[in-house]
Amino acid sequence: MVHPYVGLPPECFWRTGVAQNGSTSIESIYQKRFTIEPEDRIVTAGSCFAQHITRELKSHSFQLLDLEPPPIELPCYLHQLYGYSLYSARYGNIYTAKQLLQLAKEAFSLKPIRVISWKRGDQILDALRPTIEPDGYSCVSEMAAHREHHLACVRECFERMDIFVFTLGLTEAWCDLATGSILPVAPGVIAGFYDPEKTRFVNFSFLQILRQFEHFLRILQKFRSDHQLPKILLTVSPVPLTATASGRHVLLATTDSKAILRAVASELQRRHENIDYFPSFEIINHPAQKNQFFNQNLRTVSDVGVRSVMDCFLQNHQPPPANTIEKEAHMKDAQLDDVSQSLICEEELMERNLGD
Repeated sequence: MVHPYVGLPPECFWRTGVAQNGSTSIESIYQKRFTIEPEDRIVTAGSCFAQHITRELKSHSFQLLDLEPPPIELPCYLHQLYGYSLYSARYGNIYTAKQLLQLAKEAFSLKPIRVISWKRGDQILDALRPTIEPDGYSCVSEMAAHREHHLACVRECFERMDIFVFTLGLTEAWCDLATGSILPVAPGVIAGFYDPEKTRFVNFSFLQILRQFEHFLRILQKFRSDHQLPKILLTVSPVPLTATASGRHVLLATTDSKAILRAVASELQRRHENIDYFPSFEIINHPAQKNQFFNQNLRTVSDVGVRSVMDCFLQNHQPPPANTIEKEAHMKDAQLDDVSQSLICEEELMERNLGD
């Protein structure tokens, strides 16, 4: 019998591509669109899961930009607590494409710098980066000065990067109505006070997210000196929602969110030759793993899961050779990770602050 499926390779069928050999299917699940060259300057950003990617790229000698480094006097074990070394700049987690777009607009002076302060006791926190300064600021003007410096670092990242690795995390977000800014977390979770007259819940659609990311691409192309877009490697966070404000069961909200983000990533890859998709979401949710890749809470990704994702990545993108000095630096980073292995994640604070 002749039909279109005759002669297709094993990975095209569920039985031979997934069920019979789960480990082999993970190894063959990704076919890279472009090569990361040893000299390529990489910038990372995105949701909490992207912190794993940053650590791994750093530990394998990739040319990861860090343009907002920690001050020399800050002890290593406090770097991540103060938002340093998590990403290429000190922007904290960027959960939505809209957050990324508004950051680019401010960095390239396409919109005024937004300063939104939250109070927590006597502390003043930056509502757009609420976890990067745990002790808070002494006044709003100090916070504004820090934000202005931060945006200059972000602009340099966007101008210099050859590779942009971005993890899409959420479709749900909270909007500050006075400024129109998307917040990384609802007011009241970390600091501030929730007022429904001042803050609105939004849940972005496929088309909105697609347009937001493509708007971000246009800004990059306009302001980079060569007017060329960098190579972009998209991932979708495999981490389920901690909570949903949509009124639906959290499992439905998670499935809806991840499906939309995955579809956006696929469409961006189809439309743009410089964009590739790396399947960290599919690897962690692989049926053959039977929850080995999640911790007991069925939400946070296990060390085995992270390792499987990065092994697949490194099979396709070989790290550049490290010299002796770099190896010593990476060993120091590894020691730091042993001390501070947990992710900095605003979303998880929602659950912690609910009490018993």
